This record gives sequence, C-alpha cells and structure tokens, in this order.
Amino acid sequence: MIKVLIIYSVAAMACLFPFVSFSQETGKEQNIKLEEIVVKEKAPKDFVEIDTKSSTTREVIPKEMINILLNEAQTGSYKALEMLPSANVQTGDAYGLALGKTLRLRGAFQGDEFLRNIEGLPVSSHGGGGDFIDFENIQNITIFRGAIPTARGFGVRNMTGGMDLSILWPQDKFGGTIKQSLGTSDFTRTFARIDSGLLPSGTKFFASYSTTSADKWRGEGGQPKSRDNFEMAVSQKLGDNAKLEIFGVYHELEQNDFRALTYRQAQHLSVYHRYDYNKKLTGVASQDQYYYDFTRQVYRDTMFLGNIEINLPYNSKLTLKPYYWKDKGYRLIGGNNGYRYLTTQPQQYGFTGQYDFSIKPVDFSIGYWHQTIVDCLPPPLGQKQYRLNYTADGSVYATFSGWSSLQKVGNKTYDAPYITAQTTIGKTTLMGSLKYTYVRDPSRRSYSTKGLPDVSYEDAFDYNPPVDSETTTRSRLWRFWEPGFSVNHEFKKNMNAYFAYGTGYQFNNWSGLSSSYTNNKAAFKAAGISFGSLWDKLDIERFDNFDLGFRYKGKIFGVAPTIYYSIDKNKTVSVYDPVVGASYQQSDADATSYGAELEITAQPPIPVRGDLMLYFSGSYNKYTFDNNIRNARNNVVQSKGKQIADTPRYMAKLGATYSIQRFSVTPMVRYIGTRYGDVENKEKVDDYAVADLHISYRLGRTWGMEDIKFSVSALNLLNKRYIGNINTSDFTLSNSTSYYPGAPFTVMSGVSVKF
Repeated sequence: MIKVLIIYSVAAMACLFPFVSFSQETGKEQNIKLEEIVVKEKAPKDFVEIDTKSSTTREVIPKEMINILLNEAQTGSYKALEMLPSANVQTGDAYGLALGKTLRLRGAFQGDEFLRNIEGLPVSSHGGGGDFIDFENIQNITIFRGAIPTARGFGVRNMTGGMDLSILWPQDKFGGTIKQSLGTSDFTRTFARIDSGLLPSGTKFFASYSTTSADKWRGEGGQPKSRDNFEMAVSQKLGDNAKLEIFGVYHELEQNDFRALTYRQAQHLSVYHRYDYNKKLTGVASQDQYYYDFTRQVYRDTMFLGNIEINLPYNSKLTLKPYYWKDKGYRLIGGNNGYRYLTTQPQQYGFTGQYDFSIKPVDFSIGYWHQTIVDCLPPPLGQKQYRLNYTADGSVYATFSGWSSLQKVGNKTYDAPYITAQTTIGKTTLMGSLKYTYVRDPSRRSYSTKGLPDVSYEDAFDYNPPVDSETTTRSRLWRFWEPGFSVNHEFKKNMNAYFAYGTGYQFNNWSGLSSSYTNNKAAFKAAGISFGSLWDKLDIERFDNFDLGFRYKGKIFGVAPTIYYSIDKNKTVSVYDPVVGASYQQSDADATSYGAELEITAQPPIPVRGDLMLYFSGSYNKYTFDNNIRNARNNVVQSKGKQIADTPRYMAKLGATYSIQRFSVTPMVRYIGTRYGDVENKEKVDDYAVADLHISYRLGRTWGMEDIKFSVSALNLLNKRYIGNINTSDFTLSNSTSYYPGAPFTVMSGVSVKF
C-alpha cells in the first residue's frame, strides 16, 4: 500500500496536486464592532492559514476552498473536512448529496449528527433532510478538533470537535450569481442568487434558489431524485450601534438509498462493486421487498434564525440569537415481504444570549442557551408495515398489514448558563470558561397497535389505543458542568504554542433498545429481562479532551503539529445476547483516544510564472476500549484494547495548487489506513488512496458581467475500488455492520456568471 501511496503522491506532485485552503481565526473571540463583510471570490492564497494566536485546534475554511471541496454540488458540509488531519469523511456518492454520510473525527463517531451549527446555532446538526444549506450562501466554515470554546459548543452533541457555518449575508452592492452545473450520473444543478444592495432605509437582502438531481451511481433511483432549496436573508441597520439579521431556508428532498454490502460481499468488490436494490419487480414478494423504490426518504425542512447585536457603552455588546427548525417527512425501508413506513416530524427552537464586557485587564462573556426539541428523534413516532400483493396480470400493490410501533414523545430541553474570562499577561493569553448544562430527556409513551387501521399518525390516536406500559419510559434529568481552560504563548509574531482542555458530551441513539425489546418481547421476558431495567442503565456519554499544539507560519513555510488525548466515559454499546437472540444497548463501556496530527504548508518560489502552494496533513490515532463488555446474561465481548470500528490508525492527505493569471489547477490525494467493521477487529477493511483534480478558469469582467468562471472536477481519477462508508458506530458490537463501496470515477463541470 505504501508503494501505491508513493505512486499517487508522485502523480499528484507532477500534476501540481493541491489541498484545501484553510485560514484560521485570529484575535480574540469577542468582536465588539459591527463590521460589514464583502466577499469577492478569488484564487485561494493558502491551503491552511496557520493561526499563531489561536488557543484551540481549529481552522477556518474560506470560501475559495469551500467552492473546491464541495465541488459543483455545493452541499454536503462534511466534504469540506476531507483534507483535514484526523478527519475520515465518507459519502455514499461523489457529490456529497446522499443522506447517511459519516464522519469520524479523531476516531469519534459522528454519523450524521456532528456538531454542525450555523452562526453558532444548532439548527442543522441532526436528523431531517441532512444538509439543507446551499454553500454559495456560506462565507466560511470554522472547524474545531478536540476542545470547543464554551460559546461555540451548543448542540445535541459536542464530543470532540465541531463545525460552524458563517452565512454570506446580503451584500452592500446590487448584484447576483447564476450557476449551471452538469456531471456524471446525470447530475444537474441550477443555482441563482440576487442581492438587493444597501437601500436608503439601511436595509439589504438576498434571495436564492437551487434545484438539484442526480441518478444513483449504482442501481436505480435518484441521489437525490429531487432537491429544491429556497433561502433568504435580511439585514437591517438599527441606528449606528445595532443591527438585525434574519436568515431562512425552505428545503425539499427525495432520494433513493443505496443497498449495503455484507462483510463477505465487501471482500469481493470485483463482483459486488455495483450491487444494489432490484431495478425491476419480479412478482415474488420475497424478492420485490428489495425493489429500489421501496427504500427511499422524503423530507421537508423549514428553518429560521436571527441575530440581534447592540453596541453598548464602555465597549460592551449584547447579542441575541433566536432560531427555529422544523422537519417533516417519511422513510420507506423494504423488508418482511413488503416495506415499513416511518414517519417523523421533529421541531426545534431556542436562543442564545450573550453579554460581552471588560473589566481591565480581563474580558468577560456571560451567556445563556436554551433549546426545546418537540417530538424528539429518535425513535420515529410511528411505523407501519405494508405487504406486497399481486394481481392476475402480475402488477403489484401494497396492503396495510399493521402498525409496528406507535409512540408519543415529550419535549427534550437544554438549558446552559455559561461564563468565559480571558486576559493577556505579556505574551501569554489565558482563557477559562464554565458552563452548567441541564438536559431533560423526554418521556416516551408507547401504545399497543393491535387493530389500528391504516390512518395518519395524528388520526391513530382517535382510536384510543391502550398504553403499552412495558415499553413506556419516564422523563430523566441530567445536570453536569462543562469546564474549559486554555493557555496560549506567543514566542514571536509568527510562532506560538498552546494547551487546551475542554469537555464534551453526546446522547446516543437509544431508539434501538425500544425496537429490539418490542420485536423480541417474549424472549426478553423468558430471560427475566425487563425493558425498564435496561432503560434505566443508559447514561450520557462524557468526554475529556486535552490538546497541545505548536504553530509557526513563515513567508515560505508553515508547520502545525498537535498531540491530543481524550477520555471517553459511559459509552453506549449494543451487545448481541445469544440467549435472547437480539441486540440491546447499555452504557457500561469506557475508551481512550490519543494521537498526533501534523499540517505543513509551503509556498516555494518556482522558476516559472505563477504561484505554487503545497499542503500535507498526516495523523495517527489510537482509539480503543478500556474494558471487555458484558451483557445482561454475562456474555463477554472481547473488546479491551481493540481499535474502535471504522477508525483508521493512519491517514495522510497531500495537495498542491498552481495558479497563473486566471487559471488554477488543484489536485489532491487522500490516504485512509486500515479499518475494522467490528469491535473485535475481525472484519478488516483494506486501506486505500484516492486522487481528485479540480481546474478552473476565470474570464473576469466580460460582456458587461463582473465575472464568468468555468470549472471542471474529476474525482477518483484512477477509478479506485474501495470500501468507503462503514455503517457502524462506537456502540455496535454485534455482527450487523453494513459496508458501502466508494463512488467511482466522476466528472463534473460548471459555469457561473456574476453580475
């Protein structure tokens, strides 16, 4: 594999392969002035702006690199992290459009619930239609690895890192963008945005619309079948010392899913690389349950957020940010000679409030976060089963065969007051923070579904279904402190070292316990295991993150090494019990993660015209269980000392960008080391390396337009066959892992016009 990596690397350098350009945050967390930002897209000037003032491990990915990394699709936020050290990003399709993408950061499983905030607000970090943001409307992305600043870590989980999207707010100048993209697998996308410019009233706004579709690269169906997105924002000056901003999204998504491979199939990709759901109906229910259109998802999302900033006397500032998000949709999953219908309709709303002030020489921030989730996911509120039937002429129709589950879920609430303090003594900056988090997990009331007809979720309760007391759970309350501390020493203007400590948490997906108990109730009862005894043992997972880093940035060369250590307590695991014949969850596992990261940037002088940028990132991660796992029947899983599933120990990424006048070429290489699909490390998945190439050419001001840009991207240049997404998690210890092949060679192109 090393030989293959060397070949890729040489090819990359020969083609002048690049990597992602990141610019880090500078200065203090507080920003008292209300500054208007105007962004003009240009060729990236650096892959990573090494911040010699930061006291945490973070990068800011600027717009120029977002455009490259998110290719023509301009969605799928995880792809913006592909070149970072310790980030293992896997998507089902090349464009990053598919739901079910996964991310592991320093080995920690993020699934589709990574802390993915917008303007510091947790409105897109889990569930629903996935990424419902068009990244043409995003200015930059801030990435944290390890400890997260107190005022940036709001969400359903903040384990060991997070990302925050900064909106490209309405611009002062009237203008707009129209973009058309095409690509492999019948990919097509149209995007348009118009900015009003600053009006005499001090108002400015933008509105944008996009429509996207693509065929699945294997099998039948769409990924997405359709995606329509409308976004708007308004910015209003309120005198000289205040402003109001509002941002909103309406999003509709429909997609068919890819079929997973078993481990045996994953070992024979020459045969199963394009294995998927059936393209045609056969007339046999046991086969037609695998028909592609019986496994799909449909969602509709609505989101609004606001930002109110008021400058106050004595260089202080008050900020209030309310938000609201609603998702409604359903999912079909083929099985049992038919398909299941799952309905979801969560709502999420809340606010953050923060007051910044100084009592020299200390800068303070005090704040409060509140969030309520209505119809909290998971699990789905209702599940119905349909059975396939056939007419004499062979056509198929589905008949209702009963409800699988029906639940009412209370509201889940988060409350967290916090305070931060920062001071500088000579060349050393100290920052401390403390947050008190108060989480009320909702009650879940289950109902007997016997005899319920095929009606909507809301109408089902008109039939007065009796409560199933055996799987009904009470509300629970968690209270815990989240302390943080960091110290940053500036040796000189372009060199610093820092230490950061912070805590994190996550509420794992506990819906599997309810489903497992419901589907195997008789076996659990025979084994003397009650649902309540299992539910009461589930606990919140807690992290302690320690980072030690060094940063140097010269005119030609920059380097950023980091070492880290994390303690993971109360990890929820799902253990297979052979007596019961089912898996169930419990929170009695601990794990330890430690490793090293390295980033190197260079802008060497070259003997030809143009500019050359080089980037390298590498990481080592050991993330293992501290103990063996016992289930309720004292069966032991040999997990101690084993690497967490889907966690590569080694990763390396290499890139280079060559720019000359209006032309830019950006190639990249990513190496992902050996992984395992199970906790006992028996299902080994080979390492792989993939190369991508991005080319762009700008006409500049032409034909009365401000700019015209042409772009071409080629992903997986050598058409490498490999396993990308491993559908498992830290808490899956049974033999139920699913494997998904990585996307093949993909080409896409686009033209954008700015006026």
